[in-house]
Amino acid sequence: RGIVNSIASKNDFETASTKLKELGIWDHFIFPQISWDPKGPMITRILEAAHLRPTNTLFLDDNHLNREEAAFFHPELHIQSETFVPELQSHSALAGKNDSDLSRLKHYQILEKKHEAQATFADNVEFLKASNIHIDYRDASAEDLDRISEMVTRTNQLNYTKNSSATGEIAALIQSPDYKTKVVYVWDRF
Repeated sequence: RGIVNSIASKNDFETASTKLKELGIWDHFIFPQISWDPKGPMITRILEAAHLRPTNTLFLDDNHLNREEAAFFHPELHIQSETFVPELQSHSALAGKNDSDLSRLKHYQILEKKHEAQATFADNVEFLKASNIHIDYRDASAEDLDRISEMVTRTNQLNYTKNSSATGEIAALIQSPDYKTKVVYVWDRF
């Protein structure tokens, strides 16, 4: 359903990660924070690294003190005890959408690789150079319509005018002789 998971655990990293690998679920977690640090800063690191907002995040913990600490650091965070787990699949806020190919998880795994790689560079310019960024710029065509519509929909979420463009309108712009429409594809080694 496009719901991604992370870990904020007071534990020994090697012990916990070894057990999760043994269970075959380690690769289902992004930006895991496993140490003896307080949970508040662990949650902060996960949110920042994954570019998530507390209002879009659910924190589960079996210890009420950890839940209180999480609430102190992030008042907008949704917080539940471990007894909430049976409700996960039926809760309306967690309905998500079909993501059976785990595309959202894969996206976050790429973000995690970038984050890890960036930590090895002293400055961002050197990291960007090492990322091997490529750009392709060309005329838009009907084959690009689905991707353009998807990207326009995403940017409409940030559109304060509340004017959105439908796929038909975008198709008309691409086909119109009155406009030059271009697409830019950007990719890197990740």
